Amino acid sequence: KLPLVASLRTASRSLELWLLLIPFAFYVGFFNSCSSLLNQMLNPYGLSDDEAGIGGALLIVVGLVVAAITSPILDRTKAFLLSI
Repeated sequence: KLPLVASLRTASRSLELWLLLIPFAFYVGFFNSCSSLLNQMLNPYGLSDDEAGIGGALLIVVGLVVAAITSPILDRTKAFLLSI
């Protein structure tokens, strides 16, 4: 078993880790910015704060449902990088 610093050094040199980390970080940042600004994006179209909140909740619920459907499929097919 490697010490923590050696493990972090080994992981930081892994190309596979970076190929997963960069798109994941981009997606998380994009999702957080869109969900934070959802009210401002929907306000010009005449939607109320409550309707924007419902839209944000739907965004989260649909994401959870899609994750619940796709994760068993990806576990069986091992197509993790292809799904990104």
